[in-house]
Amino acid sequence: MEKSGIDAYMIPTADYHNSEYAADYFHAREYFSGFTGSAGTLVVRREEACLWTDGRYFIQAAGELEGSGITLMKTGEPGVPSLEEYLDQKMEEGSVLGFDGRCVPCREGKALEKMMRRRKGSLSTASDLAEGIWTDRPALPGHPVMVLEEDYTGEDIESKLGRLREVMRQEGAESYIDSKLDNIMWLLNIRGEDVTCNPVALTHMLVDHRNVYLFIQDNEVTGELRSYAALHRISILPYDDFEDFLTIYDHSGDMLCDRDCISYSVYLAAAVGLDKRAGNCEFIAKKSPVGRFKSIKNNVEIANIRGCYKRDSAVMCRFIKWLTERVADTHAEPVTESAAAARLDNMRSGIDDFMDLSFSTISAYGPNAAMMHYEAVPGVSDAELRPEGMYLVDSGGQYLTGTTDVTRTIALGPVTDDMKKHYTLTAVSNLQLMGAVFMDGCTGANLDILAREPFYPLESLSRKS
Repeated sequence: MEKSGIDAYMIPTADYHNSEYAADYFHAREYFSGFTGSAGTLVVRREEACLWTDGRYFIQAAGELEGSGITLMKTGEPGVPSLEEYLDQKMEEGSVLGFDGRCVPCREGKALEKMMRRRKGSLSTASDLAEGIWTDRPALPGHPVMVLEEDYTGEDIESKLGRLREVMRQEGAESYIDSKLDNIMWLLNIRGEDVTCNPVALTHMLVDHRNVYLFIQDNEVTGELRSYAALHRISILPYDDFEDFLTIYDHSGDMLCDRDCISYSVYLAAAVGLDKRAGNCEFIAKKSPVGRFKSIKNNVEIANIRGCYKRDSAVMCRFIKWLTERVADTHAEPVTESAAAARLDNMRSGIDDFMDLSFSTISAYGPNAAMMHYEAVPGVSDAELRPEGMYLVDSGGQYLTGTTDVTRTIALGPVTDDMKKHYTLTAVSNLQLMGAVFMDGCTGANLDILAREPFYPLESLSRKS
């Protein structure tokens, strides 16, 4: 920071595509802080360091940060400034805020840019300061990409590209850029293995009215992909060249993009390229049409998802039968949370088109089930299941035909009256929301009261007591 003239450096939990899961290469925040949760942002100043995370990780973060000198900022708690408020308070006039612009979404980067402009300061976004410090950093993930058949997609690539180009024509755009991995995979009918629990490959994409430019690591390109690309006018280019390409891309006309689907660095590079074009070219910032297309499933996709859930549910039923019988057997070796998770994961992997888990299985017994995103770790926290009380398992799989996510709470034996009451109220909450009839345009926030309302009497009683 001293050598780079940076007064505060921000390290988010993110890759270059704002993926929910980031590969080990992108765990710089974990490397510098010691906090291993899946969400959080570290800010390092000359005088102090602070880490923001949400309520899922307050207990975990407090333990992992103990003795580090890093202050835990509990997001949303009274008296705790947000990351933006903190930076607005602490950044002095003329100071420099640094971060790797590839790991910060465009919208967030623009907001920070505006804040620093008010401070008469600046941003430094071209450097990843972990380079040279994190000497044993893992390599970028890279796995061969597969091309999906129409039996899985229900629509070929030319049809999808045609729909996108029609939207581009309607918007007056000559090009479209996207770095959102699931958008790119869906549009091009390809799949990868670069992000844990997500069948995606690290890629960027530019589409114009004639060509597709796909930026991907060379070790992921198979002969099948090269043939497929040649057939559909897809130019395969080096993954690291995307930003440089945007600065020199010389086709005239406006560029369509969703600022939630690109990083701040990509935005800056595209802006440079647009400035070089003749005719005052500019961004057309709109929600991604690809995201909208993807959200409406065709008949093949619907049938595949239904079949996928049936096969997955059959495995879950067999697992519940095995688990309840095994825990009830007093002569059998005890089952731990991690052993139960491993059993379910192994059973699910036997399904024909299984690719990966859709997230790490949450296997939690008794009090551990109250820990959001709990993970059983042998030797650290791994409760033994007993024939009493409740066990929670939250799990799912990624298949060529779809993605599953199933949560089940299982009574392993006698349960208390309080458990029965709370379980019943939870069922009422879900049924009340499931049966809701709502107007077009309602959001989840509008409907939230229907799910929470059954619990209000309990909260009132708790406060009185």
